[in-house]
Amino acid sequence: MNVLDYLHEFKDTSFEVIGFNELDALVCAILSYYPFHLQDTKKVMKAKDLTKLLYSTDQRGLSQRKRNDIKLMLEFATSKRYSGFKLINFKRVFDKDATVQFQAITILFKKFMFVSFCGTDATLNGWKEDFNMSYLEMVPSERVAIDYVNTVRKSHPFRPLYLGGHSKGGRLAITGAKYLTKKKGLLQVFSFDGPNFLDSFYDDKYNEIKSHIYKYTPNESIIGRLINDNGKDKIIVLSNSELLGQHDIYSWEVENTHFILEHEYTKRSNKIVGIINTSLRFIPDDKKKKVIDTLFDLLSRADFNVFTDDKIDRDLLKQFIPILKEEWKATPKDGREAIKDAAKTAVKGFISKVASKRKNKSIE
Repeated sequence: MNVLDYLHEFKDTSFEVIGFNELDALVCAILSYYPFHLQDTKKVMKAKDLTKLLYSTDQRGLSQRKRNDIKLMLEFATSKRYSGFKLINFKRVFDKDATVQFQAITILFKKFMFVSFCGTDATLNGWKEDFNMSYLEMVPSERVAIDYVNTVRKSHPFRPLYLGGHSKGGRLAITGAKYLTKKKGLLQVFSFDGPNFLDSFYDDKYNEIKSHIYKYTPNESIIGRLINDNGKDKIIVLSNSELLGQHDIYSWEVENTHFILEHEYTKRSNKIVGIINTSLRFIPDDKKKKVIDTLFDLLSRADFNVFTDDKIDRDLLKQFIPILKEEWKATPKDGREAIKDAAKTAVKGFISKVASKRKNKSIE
């Protein structure tokens, strides 16, 4: 059973009978993924508007995950549980020069509202902004998120507020909550497998909202444990997929009105996350910037501008590799050296840490 089954089973159950819960929050988080900017939509959308839009959406060529999103949104739009909702304040910012990919929408219910932040899209620009999180205290989309949530709050100052998002959207929700000017009425902040922050983010201002934050990650999470992993502040969800496949929320196991939980992450997840995060810590921030800029410039020149959330297209990969080799030769020497040096530094740092752990164990 997953979130789609939950939507179908409880479609006639009002919030008065069963209150707003973590699965409702996940549903709201996914609504912000829809490309409303491609449609001739009204500023305010009601159930009939959203239903009409979704039924007219061409699903040919969409991945299974995107088709599931459409199905989820249709269940939402036609459900008595969410009757009377309005979608307002859709905002999208996409700027290659500034490396920003942002999208959000606000869902107004009768007695509260939910600000939903979109995760990373399938563009190279979106992925580069994610990589920049490894050394920037705040990426551009987070600044947009802060402005967005405060603007929405000014329009609805007394309505109880939820924030949430999946993947990068979860991180944006937490940042938005931290820098919310008027925190009165903030109920909960939901992050569904969202990446973490640098040490400096976890300050007194963060502690003001810490008790409101609910971070859900699957039991073999990679994305939701990157940068600064602290398993103690996570709620671990059982998934029927593996590793990066678990980032797909439709693999998360559900029972009645809640997720099925696990007590700990798998050993495989711990090992992979440990290697990545340890490696990142050993690479200086200035070198991270050089490596990321070089890598994404290389991919851009090789015309690899769109990622996919489906399995790897092996035929496309075979065509792409020779092009990539040629573009690598055309990459400035300092960029190539930066990538090689960063790789060596990461490996040396990881080996050093492993050796230190073994030494400490032998002493014990």
